[in-house]
Amino acid sequence: NKKKKSINKNKKKKSINKNKKKKSINKNKKKKSINKNKKKKSINKNKKKKSINKNKKKEKSK
Repeated sequence: NKKKKSINKNKKKKSINKNKKKKSINKNKKKKSINKNKKKKSINKNKKKKSINKNKKKEKSK
């Protein structure tokens, strides 16, 4: 019986570790997606700036 208990303890530990790993993986996934979004936004900002500059140039050339 004692042996069984210790085996069970180990099983529990393993499953807890599995869960921890899963969580950390999920955290990383979230971080990545947030970063993706940030990049997209900054790209969009740049696009807007460029288009504004284009418009300014057009006006000057008139």
